[in-house]
Amino acid sequence: MSNNITYTVYALVCPTSGNVRYVGYTKKKLSNRLYYHYNDAKKGIKSHKTNWLNSLPTPALIIPIEEGIPTVEQAVQSEIKWISSYSNLTNSTSGGETSKTYRLDVRKKMSEARIGKMTGKDNPAWGLKRADLTKRNIENNPAKLPGVAERIGKVLKEKYSTQEYKDKFVTTQLTRKIVLQLSMNGELIKEWPSINRASILGGFGKKEISKCCKGKNKQHKGFLWRYK
Repeated sequence: MSNNITYTVYALVCPTSGNVRYVGYTKKKLSNRLYYHYNDAKKGIKSHKTNWLNSLPTPALIIPIEEGIPTVEQAVQSEIKWISSYSNLTNSTSGGETSKTYRLDVRKKMSEARIGKMTGKDNPAWGLKRADLTKRNIENNPAKLPGVAERIGKVLKEKYSTQEYKDKFVTTQLTRKIVLQLSMNGELIKEWPSINRASILGGFGKKEISKCCKGKNKQHKGFLWRYK
């Protein structure tokens, strides 16, 4: 039996400006592919594409650019070609099914976003492997990692002593909600200062507690949960 599957390279087009903002390829119907793009946006998946879709007053248009492509390999190469021919796309990569190569403009934005962060030689863990930075290795190999704990502690202390962090911390404390852990009969078991504390200290799930407090779930781990 012959394989009749073919691929289409398509574009997502802005309904107001008519500009192509995304290029991809699919073997599905274009209407189905558009549905899945919007489904990602509804799920809260964050990307340049989903942010753009959520910002539109009316749904984006999906149009074919190249149809009847017989193999996925050819579809990948065609996608790469068409991505390179447009500007101001919401694609993060240069195209291809397994592509990890970010476009030059995306790499520039990522680089600019790291300005001022603890990167490069400003990072106290500069030159060390991830495995070296576990608490156990730092404590058990002081000769191998001289001053690492002190270096990291000093940087973090300076960061968290800033007025900006203190203001953010105070705001967090004022806006967080106290959570009540109740028995299934409604008797108070424990009062937690926040969902995060209940998760860290009590071993409960943050999402599960939140759903109970919002009335979406009845109980979590045999307890009722309510905001105070």
